[in-house]
Amino acid sequence: MNTFGFYALNGKSVIDFKERSRKEDVCEFLELIRKHNPEKEIILQLDNFPSHWANKTKEKAEEFDITLIFQPPYSPDLNPIEFIWKSIKRELSPLLIESIDTFEDVIKDYYKSFSQKTSYANSWIKKFLPDKFKKLCH
Repeated sequence: MNTFGFYALNGKSVIDFKERSRKEDVCEFLELIRKHNPEKEIILQLDNFPSHWANKTKEKAEEFDITLIFQPPYSPDLNPIEFIWKSIKRELSPLLIESIDTFEDVIKDYYKSFSQKTSYANSWIKKFLPDKFKKLCH
């Protein structure tokens, strides 16, 4: 199971599960992000997974007016969503979950809870968007 997440600082966060992480799956997720944030400016930070860099992904992002930012290799600490995933993993580790459906539901619940907090991104915002910090976080 591949989990896709969009951590919105000023909009609606989105989570979805895909069988694979192909460029087509990434494109479907971009469409879902736009659907949940129809009037928002969307900036999506991605790692260097090949399907993120695919021309089809870049074209779909442009079609949906989504700006893609690619983080440097081996730098998950620069992407605030990675701290959410780390928190979810910590919460999941002691649990015994008996089905995939229940597992997905638990992940969704934790993601919804954690992604509502801008605290995961405060240091990132201060560093990269200092002029927008007060607008986003207050």
